[in-house]
Amino acid sequence: MQDLKAEPKAAVKSTQIINLDQASSSFPKAPPVAEAVFNYLQNGAYNVGRGDYQPAFALGAELFSCRRNLARLIQLDDIRRIIFTPGITFSLNLLTLGLLEPKDIVITTTMEHNSVLRPLREAESKGVDLRIVAADESGIVPLEAIKAEIAAAVKAAEKTGGRFRACFMTAASNVCGAIQPYAEVGAALASTEAFFILDSAQLLGSRDFDFKTSRVDALCFTGHKALLGPQGIGGLALSPRLAAELKPVFSGGTGSFSALERMPDKLPDRFEAGTLNLPGIVGLNAALNWLLAPSEPALPGHKAGTRLAQVIAHKEELTRYFIEGLKKLRIPGLRILGPGKPEQQVAVVALSGTCADLALVADYLAEAGVLTRVGLHCAPLAHRSLNSFPEGALRFSFGYATSLEELDRALELIEAYYADSGATASKNLKEESEAQLKEGENHAI
Repeated sequence: MQDLKAEPKAAVKSTQIINLDQASSSFPKAPPVAEAVFNYLQNGAYNVGRGDYQPAFALGAELFSCRRNLARLIQLDDIRRIIFTPGITFSLNLLTLGLLEPKDIVITTTMEHNSVLRPLREAESKGVDLRIVAADESGIVPLEAIKAEIAAAVKAAEKTGGRFRACFMTAASNVCGAIQPYAEVGAALASTEAFFILDSAQLLGSRDFDFKTSRVDALCFTGHKALLGPQGIGGLALSPRLAAELKPVFSGGTGSFSALERMPDKLPDRFEAGTLNLPGIVGLNAALNWLLAPSEPALPGHKAGTRLAQVIAHKEELTRYFIEGLKKLRIPGLRILGPGKPEQQVAVVALSGTCADLALVADYLAEAGVLTRVGLHCAPLAHRSLNSFPEGALRFSFGYATSLEELDRALELIEAYYADSGATASKNLKEESEAQLKEGENHAI
């Protein structure tokens, strides 16, 4: 590695961007995405299901293709049970609002993103009995702890005459990447009446997924992370049982069954009121076509298969390389959150420690062109389980275009920053920032 210790805090501003914040939103997107969205907006921004003419029919075929690709991705046997939404947060709210009632018992975990936790807290304020299972310090929720809570929920429902309604769970942590035992949880829930709702924001596109064998009732997904599509498009895949019981939260035009004054029973129309984000769907489908296409080995040592299979293998390799590189640095007081094992996590690596202000480390890296995310990552309970609350963590996350050379650069900068002079510079910069803030407050007075 290049020796940067001479000027550890004076990071050279770089015009070259190294995006290690892929868990927030992927960039670069899949190569065909931008052109597909542009072509739709420039050459055929029609609506679907609202016109008796060829461009509208062609767009309907595009939506069909996107549903089919998503069904192939998650091994779902009925594309009608793929519902498009503006994003995964919308999907999760649709489920909490359309499924839960006062006195229902719901289980979730401490590893949830606020897109799960906040809707459930809102439901709790209206009478839902919310039970939260804690993860261990590796960020993985112990299977036996969930099984025990499931058994307790079943008994409580029998005793009170209420319902054990659902278990909401993330498939992989957005903080530390830890993959949860979701398939085993699905198996444990199979003997109950509860619905299993899985947040796949960090998993889908980073690991293979089988809807049936995972025994989920709702798989909530987003298009703009590992699926490499645009922001503002996501959805959910439903089991037949949940599709029959879930109530529509929004009502409106569907371009179908126009004589009905209520939402139709037919899927996916029942849950798709109003005009969909068609540019987003077009972009997502372009990304899925690219990911699911057969590909010759483009990465040394990887087998032929789909691009997605190669991307998954590549990101696992990047994760292993970065974790090993961090361990070699041996920085006192700095720890890797989560499992620390690539086979047990997606391509997310988080650092915590009190040896330096992590926000200043992130600023230092950004000055040198390395983009990360620092803070609590919209997952406060996860940080409590990981013993990184309230200071949070510095998160690195990787994508299909990330290279080992880029990780080397990030490791060089981390090593430089945490040298003695870097720590001193961090303290000085923090004091300077506080002095400037105080001066500003004085001027305001």
